[in-house]
Amino acid sequence: MRKAVIVAKRDQWTQVQLNIRARILTRDPIFNHRRVLALHHKHRFFDFDPGNLKDPWLQKAKDELRGSKGYCETNILLHRIFDCDCFARLVFQFRVAHAGQYRQSNREEGTGWPGFSNVLMAPDFICTACLEDARLTKYVLDKMMENSYPALQAGRTTPEKVKARADCVAPKYIAEFKAHPHVFEEQGNWNRASEGCRAP
Repeated sequence: MRKAVIVAKRDQWTQVQLNIRARILTRDPIFNHRRVLALHHKHRFFDFDPGNLKDPWLQKAKDELRGSKGYCETNILLHRIFDCDCFARLVFQFRVAHAGQYRQSNREEGTGWPGFSNVLMAPDFICTACLEDARLTKYVLDKMMENSYPALQAGRTTPEKVKARADCVAPKYIAEFKAHPHVFEEQGNWNRASEGCRAP
């Protein structure tokens, strides 16, 4: 499928830069191109190539930042494995790269980007930039404690045993996620990481 590519004129670039700095919804952003670093990384920056995109599509992508962050915050999984500001940046990056997917329609429900669920299933929605070891380690422990709650209540295991298994699974889970950095691969990453660690 061919995609629309909109190129800013040479003399528009300075104004685009000023607009980005003034309006992007991030804290102390550092702009560059080609990749995204995690939100709290000391050299974090945002994949942004305005030469390929300008208003109104650029503004539409920026306007969606709040919505994509809210989607992350209310999703049963996403807010636990990602910083939702970082997730919103990844969605923004994806929208910029897929500007041609924005649909115009006479019907309100037919206008806009493909839904977030479509983004999560896209092969090029790669989450590496938002994979934080500390957050994923906490997620593994929390999930195992939740899954072990009946056994803990019945005295069939102890918090110490659950934590010991979480300590075994977490580094494997992180490694699997970095090797397979898609949201749709998360459950497979979990299963593979869990296989080599005994249940408490």
